[in-house]
Amino acid sequence: TNQNSVSIEMCCKKNAKGKLYITEKTIKNTADLVQAIQKRLGIDDDHVIRHFDVNGKLCPYPYIEPPKWKVLHAKLTGQHQKIRAKGNLIVRKSSLLTSKRIGLLTKGKSYEIVKTNKKKSRGQLKDGGWITITNKYAERV
Repeated sequence: TNQNSVSIEMCCKKNAKGKLYITEKTIKNTADLVQAIQKRLGIDDDHVIRHFDVNGKLCPYPYIEPPKWKVLHAKLTGQHQKIRAKGNLIVRKSSLLTSKRIGLLTKGKSYEIVKTNKKKSRGQLKDGGWITITNKYAERV
């Protein structure tokens, strides 16, 4: 209900064939807002849900199918993002800062994060390694 939730509306566009879509810019802006609200109100990723999950309304329409929603949910909550290294970043075996060093990322290059820790301060790369993704070490692209 409106008493215990926050709702965010995303505008859709139609392509030439009449199919609805949401622009990447809208998704990025929404992700920034979702993550700021999550941090401010202490909302965990499992409580970021669709209008569809509450009342069955086909909203957001392009993301009703579970696989498509999973990808969007990861983007909105920061689980899936692209970052650019601000310096050479140490890659570790696990999300713990004390875990074994297994590599180094190059300053200025972009990398894809597929998962984050609960504090969203550490990110897992596609190959399984973990890096620090705070503003001091990485920027979102």
